[in-house]
Parts: sequence; C-alpha cells; structure tokens
Amino acid sequence: MQKRYFLSTGLLMLAGCGQAADAVPPKNAATASKVAVPRFDIAGVAVGDKLAAATAVLRQHGFEISVDRGGWTFDDWVEKARAEAAGHFPNPKADGPLRLHARKGVEYLYAELTPMPDGPMLESIHYKAPANGRPPAELAASVIGRYGGGAQVQTRMRRICVISEPDCLKSNPQQNYVQFSTRDQLGISLLAGLRQRAIWKSEFDAGLRRRLGSVPSSF
Repeated sequence: MQKRYFLSTGLLMLAGCGQAADAVPPKNAATASKVAVPRFDIAGVAVGDKLAAATAVLRQHGFEISVDRGGWTFDDWVEKARAEAAGHFPNPKADGPLRLHARKGVEYLYAELTPMPDGPMLESIHYKAPANGRPPAELAASVIGRYGGGAQVQTRMRRICVISEPDCLKSNPQQNYVQFSTRDQLGISLLAGLRQRAIWKSEFDAGLRRRLGSVPSSF
C-alpha cells in the first residue's frame, strides 16, 4: 500500500509529484532484511532513475531542464580500462552529463549524475523551495508526513531512514534515506545508502565485464 502526500498546498506545487512508499520500521530485526526498499521520490524522480526517463518525467510536471556536461560516460570508462590494460593511461575528454538542473517557478531541483552501462543515472537528488513564511516545525511536519518514519536530528539537518537503524546518523548509512532542512528555506535531499551503492557498483562492474571480459577498474 503506497501513500501520496503533497508537501504543502501553495508552497510546493508538485502536482503528480510521485509516490513515496511507507517507511515504517519493522517490529524486529529478523524482518528488517525482508523489507523492500521504498522508492523515495520528489517530482516523480528518485535516485537510480536514468537521466532520459527522469528528464521526461520532470518536463511532464512543468520543469525546465538543463544538463551540465563535463563528466565521464560509461564508454569513457571502457576506453580507459582498455588503454590501461595495454599499458597506456589516457585522459578521456569528459564530455558526458554531469549534473541535471530542473526549475519551475520558485522550485529548484538538481541531481548529481553517474555513468552506468545503460545510461547516465541520478545518483543523488536535491530540492529547494522558499519557506514562504511557514515556520520550520510546519515544514518539517510536511516532509515527515510525505516520507513517513520518525526524523532523527543531526545538527541542522534531519534524516528519515528507510529502516530505523543504529547508524542512521553516521556519514554513510546502510539504507537509503531522506535528509532535509527547514532553516530559512526548505531543502530536501534523496540519498543512496551503502547497500544501494554496492548494487550500483556490481552493475557497473558487470557492464565492464561484458565489454572487456574483466574488471580492471571501477568507480
């Protein structure tokens, strides 16, 4: 059962902004490993989405899109690996997508991109909007209401974890999580935990193996 929440009427006009699955902690540790990772999204996009698909969704929601270039593509990594295997150390042109920007009125979203075998992927997502006079407690309640779970305080930022875990406040939690701030403006970041990053690395290495037959290097 999934729930749809809007962060606030009139502040975050994210019509059709996507769904956020429940993030209710399991009753015991034995069930924790069996709980599927919820899709934390904003404006219909989530970490792990491919650039082409995310761009199409954001445009459907009225965002204007631009993409910074200067990153490596997956082909660049393949070229580098092949050259290093032959004893050369090239410097690829680095003209691949690096960061996605999306703007709609006072709303601003950007995503850091990373190359994958099947195309550039959203590695992290960051959203900002003015508070419009709403007090921090009200903004925080809206965010927690959308994403579920209990927020944990870390300095000026708060986190909502996929599954309540002891290392949620550490710099690199195991599970995916939402980090947000309600100081001066509303800021929301959707971030991948170590488990998700391990999955991405495995997929990246598998792609290199398909192209090269081995994995001489990885990101």
